[in-house]
Amino acid sequence: MPVTQSLIDARAALQVARTTTASRLFARETARANLDAATRAQSPDLGTLQGAFDTARSMLDDARGAETTARNTLNGAIGDWLKDPATQQPMDPDADLARMARTDTPIALYPVRLETRFDLNARTLHVRIYPDEILSDIHERELTPDERDAGIAYWKDIPPPDAQGNHEDVGRWTALAKRFGVPRAAYIVRVTPPSLTDPPPLRVTAPSRAAEAVLPDRFVALAYKDGQLRHQQPGLPVPEPLALTANPSGETEQPVDVGDGFTVPASISWTMKYSEALQNGMAIDIGGLADDEVASGFDRIVVLGVKTSMEPEDSSKLMSDLLDAHHFTRGLDLVPQGTPTNNVPGRVTPFVAAG
Repeated sequence: MPVTQSLIDARAALQVARTTTASRLFARETARANLDAATRAQSPDLGTLQGAFDTARSMLDDARGAETTARNTLNGAIGDWLKDPATQQPMDPDADLARMARTDTPIALYPVRLETRFDLNARTLHVRIYPDEILSDIHERELTPDERDAGIAYWKDIPPPDAQGNHEDVGRWTALAKRFGVPRAAYIVRVTPPSLTDPPPLRVTAPSRAAEAVLPDRFVALAYKDGQLRHQQPGLPVPEPLALTANPSGETEQPVDVGDGFTVPASISWTMKYSEALQNGMAIDIGGLADDEVASGFDRIVVLGVKTSMEPEDSSKLMSDLLDAHHFTRGLDLVPQGTPTNNVPGRVTPFVAAG
């Protein structure tokens, strides 16, 4: 079943809104810097610069409001997608998977971390889900002015090709890599060639965005005992995107008390409060446990999820962009198949993480 046009339009609108917010954040911070400099110098242009700052701040507020609306619209469309059209109840997971447009599309399985706890009085198993690091996108796609200028200079100073037709000058690349680090320098070079007609917007702060998780539309918990599937419980839709860390540019975000006077931004309260995790699809309650399940638990708990709300080509690009994000930040590599990544007693893994 093809993805609805409303979903496609909602994702595109959110992308535009986020780009607009990034651009207006840069404009506000630039206006703030100009105003601060004028204040220190007691410039006669102080009134004009104050007005410019007020305008930039108002435009950023408007952009943030539009981005919030776009997020809500997209997540509402995903929620509708996951409902049975006939009953308006959550769609059966098998029915959701069956409507993928192509049955020959491969499904990539990424790891997640699970935490479980029994509530014996309620005869319920609480299952909490945390994304693995590979699902975390921390890549800053916007450039600082220094990064932009360094990239432009890099391409401008390319020497004529040598006898073998090579243009590369190791010295120029080494200088850029030393200044920004190899992963970031590689990204700067990629997005600043003269032939690129749509360069990334600029940013002032570093970092300027929260880490976000690339996740399925929802998770489904499967509980096995004695070789049989006892329970299959879907969770609520997972917001897209889902924040993993505080947004350093989100100064207007309301703090949430998570206990003992400790507060976190509302966008990541799901990482601390179980009720918020449930509402954000990052926790699932398996209720109605049988006597033997309460007494001795389960043999295995598995959590799966797919993103049927994207066409296969679009979800492939989403995964490609995620791997690019790792390549341009913490690095990306492949280890031989079967290589253990964890140490066990008496046996140390040969895998060594970068950094």
